[in-house]
Amino acid sequence: EDTRRGEDTLKRFVRSELFARISRAEALHREMPFAYQQGETLLEGALDLIFQEGDEWFLVDYKTDRIAATEAASHAERYRPQLDAYAEALQNLGGIRPAKILVFLSTGQEIQFK
Repeated sequence: EDTRRGEDTLKRFVRSELFARISRAEALHREMPFAYQQGETLLEGALDLIFQEGDEWFLVDYKTDRIAATEAASHAERYRPQLDAYAEALQNLGGIRPAKILVFLSTGQEIQFK
């Protein structure tokens, strides 16, 4: 059942508008490692994906949480601090000010943060 669910998730994502946008991206970086000092805290991790459309950059973070479609917006708020920290690191390390997109793979929903 998990294998079938994974296949369905992948098929749904490949048919999404976001996937089409990523496929047409002018620049694209996957699993980009970073380390960034934020005050007393050292942030380390890997950005799932960043891509460029024209003059704009987008930071995409994939989540595998199994949630109901009606919970996506409220559940996404739990991840806002993480995406904000990643975006701050990109801005300070690379001069990139990305829009932030959280993707719940289980439902196919995308939440964009300003």
